Amino acid sequence: STGIPELPFVAMSVLGGVKLVQSIVPKPRARPLVGVVVKSGLMDKTVTVRVPRIVVVPKYRKRVTRNTMLLVHDPENECSTGDRIEVVKSRPFSKRKHHILSRIVVKDPATAFLQANPEYYRSRQDIKSIKADRARVEEAHIESIRLKRLADATRAGEKALQDRLDADDLVPQHARGSAAPASADTADAPAAPAAADVDTAADETTADEPVDDTEEPAKKD
Repeated sequence: STGIPELPFVAMSVLGGVKLVQSIVPKPRARPLVGVVVKSGLMDKTVTVRVPRIVVVPKYRKRVTRNTMLLVHDPENECSTGDRIEVVKSRPFSKRKHHILSRIVVKDPATAFLQANPEYYRSRQDIKSIKADRARVEEAHIESIRLKRLADATRAGEKALQDRLDADDLVPQHARGSAAPASADTADAPAAPAAADVDTAADETTADEPVDDTEEPAKKD
């Protein structure tokens, strides 16, 4: 023998050394994901996070944004809806939850304000009741405006009718097509005879006078 180890033995030794190194050196973790909390407080130590990603549509060769919903483990229950957080992959906590909260990048300003001023917090039931009260007030306001307009229209119609009646009282009767009213002086005075009555009286007077049938003798020159 030449003292040189056989090739299969050398290959197995190298492969074993590589595996040993891989077992000692930890595997690199996946890059952290940044998303927005869309649901919180519904499950204990669990929040729902929307993680956006950009993909290319092969048919149109266009970039579009797609969203992935992840269940993230929140050990301290410190995340609120609207927070921008960073999550990393971890051991599986359940069938669907295999990410854990790394850090909160940006706190939601509305949530931060409510946490600093709890007197302004309103529950969903409070918001619904406020909206219902506002709708009732608005409906009552619209009804009052409608009634006011109706009353104004009624008053305007009555005023127009009264003005028309007053105008009719001021117009003289002869202008309306009827005879003028007789005054007190003219009512007592006798009525003047009409022209036809005068002609009839003259005819009667002529008929009553005696007719002289004798002829006057002709004058001789």
